[in-house]
Amino acid sequence: MPDTGAPVGVAPDPSQGFAIDKQPDEFELKRSEASERGAQTRQPRASGLAVSSSMIAASLAGLGLSVSVPLLLPATEYAVFATAWAIGQLIASLSYEWMRYSVLRFGVGADPIGTRSRRHVLARLYIAVTAILLIGAAAGAVIGANGHGKAMLAAIVLLFAAANGAFDGHQALSRAEFRDADFARGRLLRTVLSLVLSLAAARFMGNAAAVLLGLAVSFPLAVAISHRRRPSPPAPATPDAAWPTLRFLFGFGLFAALGSNLSMLVPALQRMIAVGEFGLAASAGTTLAFDLAQKAVSVTGLAVNVVMMQRAIRVAEFGRAEDQPRQAGRQIAVTYAFVAPATTGFYLIAAPFAQIMVSDGLRAAYLATIGPACLSAGLIAFRLFAVDPLFVVRQRTRAGTLGPLATAGILAACLWTGLPSAASYAWVMVGAAAAGLAVALIALLREGRIDWPWPDLARATLGCLAMAIAPALWALTTGISGLASVFLLSAAAYVLTALALDTGGCRKTVRQVLQ
Repeated sequence: MPDTGAPVGVAPDPSQGFAIDKQPDEFELKRSEASERGAQTRQPRASGLAVSSSMIAASLAGLGLSVSVPLLLPATEYAVFATAWAIGQLIASLSYEWMRYSVLRFGVGADPIGTRSRRHVLARLYIAVTAILLIGAAAGAVIGANGHGKAMLAAIVLLFAAANGAFDGHQALSRAEFRDADFARGRLLRTVLSLVLSLAAARFMGNAAAVLLGLAVSFPLAVAISHRRRPSPPAPATPDAAWPTLRFLFGFGLFAALGSNLSMLVPALQRMIAVGEFGLAASAGTTLAFDLAQKAVSVTGLAVNVVMMQRAIRVAEFGRAEDQPRQAGRQIAVTYAFVAPATTGFYLIAAPFAQIMVSDGLRAAYLATIGPACLSAGLIAFRLFAVDPLFVVRQRTRAGTLGPLATAGILAACLWTGLPSAASYAWVMVGAAAAGLAVALIALLREGRIDWPWPDLARATLGCLAMAIAPALWALTTGISGLASVFLLSAAAYVLTALALDTGGCRKTVRQVLQ
């Protein structure tokens, strides 16, 4: 279903699925309007730093889990766990991701009647989808109890998917309502519980099903421990409004989730192309370079996006129309100010990092491709966290699929036709990432004006140049001491340059944090 095209912050006409025929009583309407006006002017009390830190901690915990579990499980059990974990995440994404985007965008809105209707529909959808998955899990458990081990594992996969999706919906509502402290608390609790329960299961049970069960249980436990009393649930929508609202939310969320899933497909396509060009053994070093670069850069981009996207939604719903292009420009500037140094920094530490962390057989291929790998990761992260969220904010999710579709399409064509030579692999990956970013930017420009932050983009670029120069002044570039010195010198160079040039208004942010 195409986007409605209604102005952001204005209730669309009834044919677009937001209006309801039955109006609330006058007291209820005034109370809702007052509540929304309070939300418009209220500033988030919890620092965005806590939210970003919780996301970084969760990402690092996931990386730690990927490293630790293979050390505790037999090789065959680890292979089963990794496969089941991936399938569970895929089921959760396919089942819930479109609803999560709808919660993020429409969980709080300037139109109190439409907001109540949308939240009621979304709550019922979450209940229905979760119930279906849990019924499937219960059926699998019954079959598994009769001696069918695969059925029991399938039941745990469905339980994991339901718990994961419901938890992410709970977190999305916290983001939509700007309850930063609740979001950070829940995310950190879930991070700790997932590590403790899954690693304990791996250590004492020694099988894949127990580890995945530990992960699944961590979701509801985190919600139960961190839960804070919320306002009464929204008033139900009338039947004649529920179906149009559902159709709109599905059309909006479907394309938002499609763009996200296409972006998740890119690393898999990169791996398949590398294996096809080099073979399993020879592709390992190149694959490692691209995987690590993408994870390192994405951690930073995700931590920034979780704060900036909700601020952009708040401006779109409650701010003035003339503020929206400025906020879009700020999202682009702040994301670039974090993604660009993360990309540069990971490239700068490549040599000492490879000497310590990459095995001898993989090191040559890793170092040969880490430069293009970092550039590709930076381009993808900038699109994913700076450009794509603006399609969600502006309710133009159909157009938001064009960028990731372009990148995935180029990679799929390479997988089908092959590459001219193995040496061209890394730069083809850069070209695919650049094409996706260019297509996304062109599509975004057609959806509305942006106040482009050229001065801040230039300042951040100068900071990256300072990062590249600073380690060259220090001769120690090998071993752990070399890794530490390159990291600290480049980071200090960027921070000092940013403070000196006031990149993105960082001086004001620093003063607010220190107060």
